Amino acid sequence: MRRAQKIPSTAPSWRETRVPEQLPSLYAWSIVETLSTPLVLLRPDLRVHAVNRAYYRDFHATPHQIEGRLFYELDQGRWNRQDLRQRLADVLTQHAVTGRVRVAHEIPGRGLRMLELTVQLLRQPPELPERLLVTIEDVTQRDRAEQRSLSSQRLERRTFTSLKEKEVLLKEIHHRMKNNLQAVSSLLSLQADFIKDRLLRRSIKQTQCRIRSMALVHEILYSSPTLHDIDMAVYLRSLTGQITQAYTTASVQLLLDLEPVVVGVDAAIPCGLIVNELVSNALKHAFPRGRRGIVRISLHQSGGRCAITIQDNGVGLPPRIEIHQARSLGLQLIDALITQLDGTIETDRRRGTAFTVTFPNVPSLTKL
Repeated sequence: MRRAQKIPSTAPSWRETRVPEQLPSLYAWSIVETLSTPLVLLRPDLRVHAVNRAYYRDFHATPHQIEGRLFYELDQGRWNRQDLRQRLADVLTQHAVTGRVRVAHEIPGRGLRMLELTVQLLRQPPELPERLLVTIEDVTQRDRAEQRSLSSQRLERRTFTSLKEKEVLLKEIHHRMKNNLQAVSSLLSLQADFIKDRLLRRSIKQTQCRIRSMALVHEILYSSPTLHDIDMAVYLRSLTGQITQAYTTASVQLLLDLEPVVVGVDAAIPCGLIVNELVSNALKHAFPRGRRGIVRISLHQSGGRCAITIQDNGVGLPPRIEIHQARSLGLQLIDALITQLDGTIETDRRRGTAFTVTFPNVPSLTKL
């Protein structure tokens, strides 16, 4: 007859046996006892079959308070929760493979902790009774991280919603600005119909062109996805189209060499006004008495600086006229706008007249 073997001390007292065939399960339980996560083994009637040492340790319980009791009676009934009851029932009836519930629980010596209870039905041979395994994991740090993530996501959603609302508002502002400027231009046009003085009518026409150049910026921004930066190539192409409609240019050809350059709205408006003045002056003065000619408008960017050149092959600019010392409103406006752009303007009189305006290109977003 074989000599009885001593059962490891880690095994629970109600599982003590001297039958050698049960040693594998005892070894398995010995491994369970070394785990730091509290485990509860339940019978189908939800009474406690066994708990590991981690449960006794974390919840300051004694075997008298645990053995044979209903799971809902443990720890002064704190597990008696409807959501946990439902998870246990779902797993027990095999409607779910696992069930999870998070519970805020006060643990002696550790304070309020967030615990995640995971319920599983243990798969055993048919001759063995069913058992439910409840794993109780402290997920306080994970829960806090998830809450921070959720808060961050909610903040992002609120920020996104706020930005979309501001975008709609800004679009409406650009739309109204365009309409208001066009209304002013129309009023000037009506007023000009009642003016006999030729010079005064021409001044009003020049003012209309300036207003339209500003209105065009708001029109482009209204249909732009960014609302703060403008594709100058698109803008200058539309602007020069407006200018040629305002002046009779059948004998003058406009050639455009426009590189795709994006500038901030703060630079687009003064640039548009400068181009409006220089192109208008070329069309009005460079080709007298129907003289044929060409006006070239180029736009390029290099090294963070934008360059706009307006060149004509007309009669040329008189030597006595200098941008910085001009008396005319248009040239004084150009000088002021160059200063606003923190740029420079160069004049070339060798073949007709060429003005090159350069300025630092700082898109609106980088200024924020």
